[in-house]
Amino acid sequence: MEGEIKPFGTNVLIRPIVRDVKSGGFIIPDSGDKPTLKAEVIAIGKDAYEELFVGQIVYYEKFSGNEVREGLLLIPCTDLSGGEFLEEKI
Repeated sequence: MEGEIKPFGTNVLIRPIVRDVKSGGFIIPDSGDKPTLKAEVIAIGKDAYEELFVGQIVYYEKFSGNEVREGLLLIPCTDLSGGEFLEEKI
């Protein structure tokens, strides 16, 4: 049985957003030449950036972090290059 993953320190748990392109019935992963990838924040370490919140869409560099479970990466918050802010936090 696997438990919940809680990042320590400045680490962030993210779920990469995979975009597949269909071409004539075949699914081709969109690897492209884009060095920056998108992910959803799942959990945040207590010492990570204050601006981060669960559910936020962030951008990270290719080959960053470690896969801890299928579809989940544990990554230092310093490897995040930005995020999408949909609303102002009060």
